[in-house]
This record gives sequence, C-alpha cells and structure tokens, in this order.
Amino acid sequence: HEFADSQFGHLFAKGPDRESARKSLVLALKEMEVRGDIRNSVEYLVKLLETDDFKSNSIDTSWLDGIIKEKSVTVDVANDDVVVGAAVFKAFQHVRIVTDEVMESFRKGQVSTNDISGINSFDIEVAYMDMKYSFHVERVSGDVYKFSIGSNELEVEVTQTAEGALLAKYGGESHRILGMDEPLGLRLSLDGNTILMPTIFDPSELVSDVTGKVVRYLQDNGSNVEN
Repeated sequence: HEFADSQFGHLFAKGPDRESARKSLVLALKEMEVRGDIRNSVEYLVKLLETDDFKSNSIDTSWLDGIIKEKSVTVDVANDDVVVGAAVFKAFQHVRIVTDEVMESFRKGQVSTNDISGINSFDIEVAYMDMKYSFHVERVSGDVYKFSIGSNELEVEVTQTAEGALLAKYGGESHRILGMDEPLGLRLSLDGNTILMPTIFDPSELVSDVTGKVVRYLQDNGSNVEN
C-alpha cells in the first residue's frame, strides 16, 4: 500500500565464511531478472558488494551515505553495447510488428504485398547520451540482421528465449537483451544492466513520464522554455 517501503523481496546468502557468502550473494544478484514497471537497484547492489570496503567488512552505518554523496560507485555499460543492444531490440520488434500486420491483412483477404519489403529492409533510430544513431537494417536470414551506419556494418544473430529475452551474438560475444517501451523512451535491460533510451521528441512538445495524469505547465507568452 502507499505507506509501505519500496522493498519487494529479500535475498539471503550463506556459506562457510563471510567471503563465500558474499560471492554467493553476488552470483545470485547477477542472475536475478526483475521485469515489469518496477525500479530496482540490483546492478548497484552488485557494485557495492564488490567494493574493497565491503569485502574487508570495514563499513559502518554512514558508509552507504558517503558513497552516494561522492558518487564513488556507478554502474557503467559501454556506449557501443548500449546502442547496438537498443538497435537489436528495435529491429526485432519492428520485424515482429510488421509481420503481424501483414499476416492480419492476409487473414482479412487483403493480398497487397507492399508492406512485405519492410520486414527485411528498414531504418531505425537510437538516441543515447545526446547522440542520435541512424541505422539501416537488412535481414540476411531469419535470425541474422545486418546493421549499417555510415561505412560500418555489423551482423548480429538474434534468437528469442522461451521467456521472451533476446540473445544477440556479435563480435565473438553474446548479450542478453530485454526492453520495455515507456512514455519517455525505451527501458533497456542489457546483460542485467538497466538503461533508459530516450525517445526523440519534438522540442516544441512537453512530454510527461507520468501516465494517466493531467500535467499542467504554464509559461508566459513569448518566454523561453528551458530544457
């Protein structure tokens, strides 16, 4: 209810000594996957458990407050992986949506094939860290996508797991991708790390991340609106 705290579960670990229990806890957190519109600090907790102070148990009640104030612990994901991960998710989502639309038109007896080409060749955009990336995507086969941006190309093998996550293989690595569209953009989960990919908005529009609410924002006529 509205007066409860933000906890939705507890995780305990045990072992023959503190260090063994800590390692088990880190492993359990890395394997945890929280889905839905629930903000959580799983990735941040892993970073806290990996700090030297926590490993040596030289912490007190003010330890966490100091870390938050100094921002000495952060969760970082390589920008290239974030952008490619978002592009893979958007490409897979595009193919699924367009394929469903074509199949629905066939079920209705409409035999136009104009939209079929859009299943295998299309453009997508990704915005991240104040940069916009425009990709052209070609489906090489049913589960292989070729992403082109400028003179650079990348082939990605994409498969969907039974629980709906995407496994993307490229550059000799494999990445696990989940995504959820929100009012302000795409909430991407990449290898357990959560990143918000903002939607590219018309700067003349005001957009709220609060759904189902009336938002009022007043400005004097002719005044500047700070972003």
